[in-house]
Formats: sequence, structure tokens, C-alpha cells
Amino acid sequence: MLLTFNELSAKTTSISSQYDAQQLILEFATFCQKLNKTNAIDDIIFPSDFYSIALYDGYGLSQWLFDKNVSQQHRQFLKRFLDKYRNSFDRNSTEGEFSVSIDGEVYNSIGCAFALERDHTLLSLATHDFWKSNSIAGNYSFINQDEEFQIESRTIDNVSTITPDSDVVNFQRERILEGISSGQDLWESREKLYPNLVLCNNVKDQLYHDSEKTHIFAVMKRLQHLQNYFSQHHESYNPDELGFDARTESESVKTNPKLRNDRKFRLPDGTEEYFFDHIGFTGKYKGGRIYFLPDCKNQRCYIGYVGQHLSTQKF
Repeated sequence: MLLTFNELSAKTTSISSQYDAQQLILEFATFCQKLNKTNAIDDIIFPSDFYSIALYDGYGLSQWLFDKNVSQQHRQFLKRFLDKYRNSFDRNSTEGEFSVSIDGEVYNSIGCAFALERDHTLLSLATHDFWKSNSIAGNYSFINQDEEFQIESRTIDNVSTITPDSDVVNFQRERILEGISSGQDLWESREKLYPNLVLCNNVKDQLYHDSEKTHIFAVMKRLQHLQNYFSQHHESYNPDELGFDARTESESVKTNPKLRNDRKFRLPDGTEEYFFDHIGFTGKYKGGRIYFLPDCKNQRCYIGYVGQHLSTQKF
């Protein structure tokens, strides 16, 4: 997820004490800590004056990072977290202007314009109900291709520091899904979409060489089902609970050396295992198959094969 910090949410506060400013930044730090654990962030762009923005009477992030009344653990985390994101924006970074109306007052936000022009998601402090919404509405003014001044109503996706981290993950997932149209897209987004599934390396070639969107979408539906199942199960794997007509191979396949070896796939650590459990998917194949190896103890599932029906004694 590409995020742009909404500087206006830090400049339109109505807090009345240094303690409130301290707690507001602590809320931001706590949210960043949760966000960091979700592995949802690709980049966050902050305003160039981020450290000098005062929330109350000269008290801002710079003061908070050295405030001994704030736990050292939170201060150290936020400093390390912010150190990872060095790109910034300022008034010269945007082509147009974005204005919002809050309680009858009109404000211009550089961050909103920057996020809109780059299709980023806003990251806002929860300083007003306006910034707690999952989308921010306003007016974008710019010079169009005909060199004419133009104003359009626009909305920008937004997460705030009180947005549940589960909602952030779901929001990120929806944005990723919107951009997937090929097996290559799916492979490159696999870890963010399916954190409890491990796609083995040979699956990469299988997905890259499958140009049928119907296959990719069918595979994604089943991978999501596997993700939901293995993210919640700590005990043994039960094919009846998984659904999608999940099943294992027949004894005739398991005892036939050639057919058995067709179902041996290499794990990421270099070892090889037999993958007998599978579910099907439809498309131009007479019967597509996804072969997987459950690891319920670690809430994980290895995907060893995605492709056409493998040979059996009868097929």
C-alpha cells in the first residue's frame, strides 16, 4: 500500500493541552506499529516539514521523540519506523490543489493533492470526524491539457489512526485485487494477498504461462478459501471442512512410482515432498488442479502445483 501522510489532519486539530498532543502522537505511533505488523506498507510519503508541525503551543513530533514522559519503547519504535521512509513532498510536488470544507471553513491540503495525483491512500490523524472516514471528498483544481483552469469533485481513499488494522489489510487487499489481470500479477502479490500460503517456486512458471483470466480468477477464489481456512486452523487438516470438493489421491496413484513422482514438488527450503491433497478449478482446462501440503501446526499451507489435471490410472 502506498500512503501519503495527510498534513492537514495535523494542522486542523482543536486539542487544548500538551498532554493531548502527546497522546495524539502516541496514537499515531501505536497505529504505525500495528500497520507495520500487517506487512501492508509499500511506502509512506511524509511532508518535508513533518517534524516541525506543532500540534499544540510548539509541541510536535520533534519534542515528542525526546519527551521522557513518553515510553522509550514507543519513541524508539517511531524513530526507527520514520527513518525507513525518506521521500517527502512539499508545495512544489503537486500539479494542482485539493480543498476540503470542514465546519464551514475551506482548507487546502498539499498531501491530499499529492495522494490524488499518484493514486495513493491518505494516512490521517483522527483529529476530526472528517478525517476518520474511509474516503475524503473535496475539490481538485488544476490546469487541464487545453491550458484551461478546471475544478472537479474528487474523493481519495483514506485510513486514519483509529482504523482497525484488519480493515486496513482488507482495504489493501481490495486495491491489490483491482490491479490483478494475469498470473504474473497474482504471483507478485501472493504474499500480501495470502500470508498463510507459501507458493512454491515452480508455481511461478505455471502462473506466468497461464494467460487465461478465467483460470487466474478461479485460482484466486480457491487460494483465498485456502487462506481463510489455514489462517484459522491450528489442529489437523480436514478436507470436509475445507470444502471445494477437497480430496487426496487414490491409493493407485500413491503406490504408482511415476504418478507419485508427478506429485513431488520442491519446497522453498530445497527439500521435496509429495503433494497429494488437491482441489479443482474450471476454465478452458478439462479440470484444473491446485495441489497443496497442509501445515496446520504453523497455520500454513504450501501450494506445490497450479495447472492442468495431472495423469492418473484412468485419466
